[in-house]
Amino acid sequence: MRGGRNFGVDMTSGFFEETKEQSLVKSAIVSKYFWAWAKVIMSRVRSTTKKIAYIDLFAGPGRYKDGTQSTPLLVLKHAIGDPDMCKFW
Repeated sequence: MRGGRNFGVDMTSGFFEETKEQSLVKSAIVSKYFWAWAKVIMSRVRSTTKKIAYIDLFAGPGRYKDGTQSTPLLVLKHAIGDPDMCKFW
């Protein structure tokens, strides 16, 4: 990878072609712990910046070639549907 490290994922290897077991595991872990983290963070930033950010350095394009949503879109979809989270945009 030019200008950085690729951490062992060859973007031409077909990794983002379809959902794999490791992707489902990651999505389950992130979904579970993101909301626990977000609720704590939201309670702390209400009186200050009123903004939070989520950065997934291993997110990929957000959707597999078969159309399945991956972790960043699943988190965003949940965030849009959460009235408390919408206050932090």
